[in-house]
Amino acid sequence: MIIVESYFLKPNTVVKSLSSEYFISLDQTEQLQKQLNLRQPVYPGYISLHDEHHQALGLEYHDSVDGLWLGILSILESLAEKGHGYAGFTYQSLILQMKISEEGMLMTEILFKDSVQQRAEFPGREAVRGLIAGAEIFFETVFSLPLQLFEFEKEEIRNRVHKLKELTAK
Repeated sequence: MIIVESYFLKPNTVVKSLSSEYFISLDQTEQLQKQLNLRQPVYPGYISLHDEHHQALGLEYHDSVDGLWLGILSILESLAEKGHGYAGFTYQSLILQMKISEEGMLMTEILFKDSVQQRAEFPGREAVRGLIAGAEIFFETVFSLPLQLFEFEKEEIRNRVHKLKELTAK
């Protein structure tokens, strides 16, 4: 089973070690509403994609969680068209790259320049559906908080997620 989770960095927090104590899970909406600045332009955090065997992204690759999700939407759209896609991180010189292998596996890589920093492989259809569901949960939660971050892009983002869901339903 593929699990996709999102986390926000607690306000006024400096990450001193790779510990989840510095972050608030997306499912803790009450905490998020109390602690996050609703007018902030970017929200630091991270995304975790994992199953019982593999981990992609994760705490060590914390960045702009909203930027990562927008990048993942673009990657998923590109995967549907071309079978591969990539997106840059906001604060780090890293690239998230995904492609579908000939065997139907979703290959994820985090690159620094031309060097692979992290590589993971997941069952393709299940992982793509998990990422789409994770994106939908992330954005709908963000819209409900209400963070002003995507105030004018709500419908566009919902339409992108809806189209991806339609494509993977086939």
